[in-house]
Amino acid sequence: MIEAGSLRGKKVLSSNSKTVGTVQNVFFEADPAKPLAYILVFIAEKNWLRKYVDDHWGRIGIETLTSLLPNEASAILDDVKKKGEQEALKIWKAYLKNKSAKDQAALKCYLFPSGFI
Repeated sequence: MIEAGSLRGKKVLSSNSKTVGTVQNVFFEADPAKPLAYILVFIAEKNWLRKYVDDHWGRIGIETLTSLLPNEASAILDDVKKKGEQEALKIWKAYLKNKSAKDQAALKCYLFPSGFI
C-alpha cells in the first residue's frame, strides 16, 4: 500500500512514449483469491494560458494586425475571410475523419487494471 501511494502524481506514458496523464489513485479489489489493483489516471491538461492562446490566436492576431495597420484593415480582413473559409473546410474534413480521436479526447480519466500496464 505504501509503495502504491508513491505512484500518485507520476506520469503515465503510452507505448509510443506520449504522456497519457498522471496517476491519481490506486484501487484494490478485496478478493483474496484474485487480488486486483486498478490505477486511476487523470488525463493531462494544457496550461490555461496556452489553451486560451491556442483557442483564440486567430482573433488576437487579426485584432493586433488591424490595429497596427489601420489603413489596410479592410484588405487584411477580406484576405483573412477568404483564407479562413478554406481553412475551415480543411479543419472540418479532418475533424470528420478523426472523430473517434476527438471522442477519446473528451475523456476525463482512465481506469487501468494494473496487469494491463
